[in-house]
Amino acid sequence: MISRISLGLYRVCNGWVAALATLIFFVFSGTWLPSQGKAADVYTNGFPAPDTTFTYYTAADLQTWFAGYGATGRADYVQARYTFDLAWPLVYTFFLVAVLSWLLPKVTGLTSRWRMLNALPLLVLACDYIENIMGGILANSFPASNPLLANTMAFFTLTKWVFITVAFVAVAVTGILALVKRFSKDKGELAHG
Repeated sequence: MISRISLGLYRVCNGWVAALATLIFFVFSGTWLPSQGKAADVYTNGFPAPDTTFTYYTAADLQTWFAGYGATGRADYVQARYTFDLAWPLVYTFFLVAVLSWLLPKVTGLTSRWRMLNALPLLVLACDYIENIMGGILANSFPASNPLLANTMAFFTLTKWVFITVAFVAVAVTGILALVKRFSKDKGELAHG
């Protein structure tokens, strides 16, 4: 199934799609992302935001953080999960899928299993959305605690960060390899020309 999804992504993602995805990614990152970061600094009231935490947090951590946000901060946190955090994962997933789908064929063989890396960002998207839904539920139900849901959310947060790191490293590595391959080919053609 992943192989079919991966192949479908290759069919629709060419250089123009990768360029469009890159443009959208950088425009969004340069405009809406900073303002959302500033808003998060206000509503989290100096406490960590679960979705930006790179370590495994506990149910007790979440309770402490949500208490620190206050009622208004929790409401703003929930609103951000169902507004901004619906759009941002789509933006970075589109970027990662399009760029990987464009670059990977330039550096791997047609039968290479590495080519399926272009589908990895879809797992990141799923983890991010699951994390957002759980975060919204837990913040809305505060002060009630649900350790199972909180620990599951922490798992999806950590998994999201592992997968997104792998995806961005894959973009960087395949980009470098594609450039090296391109310049090697151009240099070889000049030497034989």
